[in-house]
Amino acid sequence: MTKPIISSPHIRIGDKTQQIMLRVILAMMPGLLLTSWFLGYGVLLNCVMCLIMALGLEALVLNIRGMDVKRFLLDGSATITALLIALGLPAEVPWWVAFTGIAFAIIMGKHIFGGLGYNLFNPAMVGYAVMLVCFPIEMNDWSGIDGLSGATPLEHVKTSLTLMTTMDEMGQDSVFGLFGGKHWEWINLAFLLGGLALIKMRVISWHAPVAFLGGLFMTATLFFILDGDAHSSPLFNLFSGAVMIGAFFVVTDPVTAPTTNKGRLIFGVCVGILDYVIRTWGRYPDGIAFAILIMNAASPLIEHYTKPRVLGKKEMKAQQPGDEN
Repeated sequence: MTKPIISSPHIRIGDKTQQIMLRVILAMMPGLLLTSWFLGYGVLLNCVMCLIMALGLEALVLNIRGMDVKRFLLDGSATITALLIALGLPAEVPWWVAFTGIAFAIIMGKHIFGGLGYNLFNPAMVGYAVMLVCFPIEMNDWSGIDGLSGATPLEHVKTSLTLMTTMDEMGQDSVFGLFGGKHWEWINLAFLLGGLALIKMRVISWHAPVAFLGGLFMTATLFFILDGDAHSSPLFNLFSGAVMIGAFFVVTDPVTAPTTNKGRLIFGVCVGILDYVIRTWGRYPDGIAFAILIMNAASPLIEHYTKPRVLGKKEMKAQQPGDEN
């Protein structure tokens, strides 16, 4: 009687896209709920609004392309895109601003390239960047039903430094928390915990997030040491804005980032450095979306130069005409 094969090789069937997306969505929930707790119920309204828009547009485009609407609509990718965009919206943002971002994310960021798995740029970042460029006033209005008045911590620091206010003079300002932006430090910690859970479940690898956070931290530390009056602290940079959600839920996108570990490290470090450069000297207080899109464009090049050699493959020299065997 033939014994069953108990040694390698074996083929392990990976998780389905829907299962992976579900785990990502669940990992986002602590950060999402804490965001709504601190910033108000407008966050939840934005999530519902963006979800309806994203799923509706996704179904429409899938139907136009003659694809299986039910199968692709329920894979979770449109849901994650909607949540990422919603978390970056002010509470009372007009619906047409959100619709513009969702439309560019679903159509121009995803389906124009062929759909999930073929897109060069992260769809959510495409939509978010379009909203920032086209509707700067609406995207910076964080007052309203959420009970907020004034700008976010990153916006406040950027504006104050532009007015030649030193960091020491801003030290007692209400926008600062214990080590980051007030409220935002706890929101970022919640997304950090969700990201660590994804690493623990092996949904994502640690390379890109750690490289991104390390690149941002080291760059912020360098300039803080050089001039602490003109640059915010490294911890403030890490725990303000959308750093942790970007590190664990955007930079780790398996489609638009390199697939090699070395490539992910390079990709993450460059995103961190670019984010600091844009938020410090650029027009926008947080440059994560633009930094990620720039590095998405460079991802194929990074992939090419970090691709490992195939074991056992010998490099063959081209024979010239007349060469002997």
